[in-house]
Amino acid sequence: MRKKIVAPFIVAVTACIILVAIINLTTTNNQAGPTADMRILPKEKVIVPNQSFEVGLIIESSLAVNVFSGELGFNPEILVVESINYNTSIADLWAEEPWYSNGEGTINFGGGTTRAGGFTGTEELLTITFRSLKEGEGVISLTEPQILRYDGLGTPSELVAPIDAIITISNSEVPNLVSRENSDIRFLIAEEIPSTDLNGDGTQTIADISIFILGMVGYDRRLDFNLDNKVDTRDLSIILNAR
Repeated sequence: MRKKIVAPFIVAVTACIILVAIINLTTTNNQAGPTADMRILPKEKVIVPNQSFEVGLIIESSLAVNVFSGELGFNPEILVVESINYNTSIADLWAEEPWYSNGEGTINFGGGTTRAGGFTGTEELLTITFRSLKEGEGVISLTEPQILRYDGLGTPSELVAPIDAIITISNSEVPNLVSRENSDIRFLIAEEIPSTDLNGDGTQTIADISIFILGMVGYDRRLDFNLDNKVDTRDLSIILNAR
């Protein structure tokens, strides 16, 4: 009689274990998400024509990885590449050294690291020096990014969706701001560079600082001098140092 009771009990326990394993596997799969990121910094910048500036290509990974590749695109009528620094701390082996075409507006790269255990953390893969040509909007996009895991199999990592960088070139000094949606990040693009002459009298005085302090509560686009979608002490520092 006892054997008849034990056998169904074992079957029931086994079924419960299998059910729990299935639930755990399903939950794990549902919770799976990007483990690595390849992004362009800064995400937005306002400059004047014929100005050189740097853009960094950043790698971030929570799992060990060892190969990085992709293509950057830009508008060659607005921007040109002056140089690329790829002597970074991440990649010490390049299957395809970073090369660019100012005619086509592309930068291609493919390299990896030979460090023991692969790479985890956040570091810069490339530093690109651009020069602005004329007024307009120079979008820098990242296409076909790929980061491979350090697992001996070359397994691709799931990446965060890349977001374009927005470079606005303008000669003007009067604020005329336009909001733009780009993926999950809201960019504030300046068609004209914000001025710290808040009362419009043609000079930078303590009166402008007083206007700024009174307007710090809330969000007034005129006071967002660094275009980060906030009015804070960094903007205060800009107006205090303005001439």
